[in-house]
Amino acid sequence: MYGYIYETTNLINGKKYIGQHKASRFDENYYGSGKILKQALLKEGKEHFKIKIIEECNSQLELNEKEIYYIKKFNAVSNNNYYNIGAGGSSWNNSFNNRPKEERSRIISEANYKRFQNPEERYKNGNAMRGKHHTKESRRKMSLKRSGKNHWLYGKHPSKESIEKNRLAHLGKIASKEIREKISQSLKGKTKGKILTDEHKNLISESMKKYHRLHPEINYATLKNKIAVNDGNRRIYINKEELNMYLEKGFKLGYPKRKEVI
Repeated sequence: MYGYIYETTNLINGKKYIGQHKASRFDENYYGSGKILKQALLKEGKEHFKIKIIEECNSQLELNEKEIYYIKKFNAVSNNNYYNIGAGGSSWNNSFNNRPKEERSRIISEANYKRFQNPEERYKNGNAMRGKHHTKESRRKMSLKRSGKNHWLYGKHPSKESIEKNRLAHLGKIASKEIREKISQSLKGKTKGKILTDEHKNLISESMKKYHRLHPEINYATLKNKIAVNDGNRRIYINKEELNMYLEKGFKLGYPKRKEVI
């Protein structure tokens, strides 16, 4: 056997993915390399997916032909029950990977948008895990995958452009009173009365030093140059050029007034 055409199935929502894999034998740990499929695998864990061989092939040419055939047969690109976004075959994969990052992102975004236009699909995806609970072993495995060197973002740092985009995207957004209350309740008692060990203190110190090394432009001097505004409940610090925008949204200069205790 030169390789095989496989079908990966999400056991939570029933979505599938059709792809090809070059191997002399069945690899039970290979679930596919599709962009959207990878996101689902990372989010839900491989333990919630199963894979099976659809057909064995004896050459790369046959792999490409069969992959195109099965994707077309099941209408996997247009069908909301599939993760596929391309027609298959090495030529399509190579042309996709060689396209500019912006174009690849657009194709994936459009595929996701089209998939979730269906209300039933949105409901199915949003309620897939409702009422279900991971086992202790499952939680342990997910913890290992998402921490330390096993995490896909380990060792990576966002660029200044990425940080600025994220800042602008959340600029002016105010969490509702209900969300603030939930956050407050979730944090209560987690640090109260706890004494930090020397090890934890050193870790915090090293983290702060590392942050200042990576972001030398952020320091106490820059914070002093910012302006404090408030919405009546909380205060935030903004740049001078953002003042008019916040005032138009109802913010006031300075700190919020203290509420009288009755």
